[in-house]
Amino acid sequence: MIERVNSLPEGLEINAVTLRIKALYNTYCESVGVDLFIQKVEAEVTAVFGGMDGSFSLVCFENADFDELDSYFGFLGATVFCFGETVGFLKPKRVLKSELYVFEGDAREVFDTDGHGGISKIYDALKSGEDGDISLPSFDLWYTDFCLRFNHNSAEYFIKNGSVAVAGFVTDDATLITGVAVDKAFRNKGLGSEVLNGLIYKIRQKHPKSLVFAATRNAADFYIKNGFKYDGAVAVCEYWEKV
Repeated sequence: MIERVNSLPEGLEINAVTLRIKALYNTYCESVGVDLFIQKVEAEVTAVFGGMDGSFSLVCFENADFDELDSYFGFLGATVFCFGETVGFLKPKRVLKSELYVFEGDAREVFDTDGHGGISKIYDALKSGEDGDISLPSFDLWYTDFCLRFNHNSAEYFIKNGSVAVAGFVTDDATLITGVAVDKAFRNKGLGSEVLNGLIYKIRQKHPKSLVFAATRNAADFYIKNGFKYDGAVAVCEYWEKV
């Protein structure tokens, strides 16, 4: 049985997905369309998921009813972020697999004061980046502003010389790096590493105990070079037909 709840169950393991659920709910709990759910089988909590507008993060425990979860997500045409092993029990239309990394290094101090750029600069830099970790619509600037300023009001970004690093969620507990992009004209100058370091440094000034994660499909060497360590596999499951 799936039911809507108003708080996370006690005793959840601290990991990238549970922290993402917590960040989503704590950040957007006052917003329309933000929900938190649990699944129960024989009165035991078997799964927890939360999100907004049909996009969820999911953690499953023992004895989860995957048929019920598939039915629910399929009805909504949802996208679901979860650990890689969970995918083997689900039946989505499409799976996008990524590797998860956690930051174990020390961010170097950043002296410049203009690292946080305007939204138009971020849009241009992300649109030009080709590391494959960021997908932006091409239609207008308003959507990007909406995502970073409203939906992701806990987002942080660091921009310099046509390069940008973005964290989709930043809380006291967890930070998720959603991508680094470098304009073609500024490649091979170490700017990707520089903006990633700058972003982590600024986040650590505000949230010194926040665990910093990055999920990537094709930039593992980049994150390892910059102080990240492999922490498992994650995936986005799409329950809608690709057009």
